[in-house]
Amino acid sequence: MTAERARPRPRRRGAAPGTTGKVYEGGPHGIAVVPGYKERFNKDLLEFLKR
Repeated sequence: MTAERARPRPRRRGAAPGTTGKVYEGGPHGIAVVPGYKERFNKDLLEFLKR
């Protein structure tokens, strides 16, 4: 018995006006709390919220 992998959903950047997409290569699940990734994520989040 083999399991079929779910296909990733297509990214729809720009679907809503003013949206952006960020890709964190190699980013683990829980990126907002993982040292080495959380600093960049938090910086990007604050930048987004200031707009």
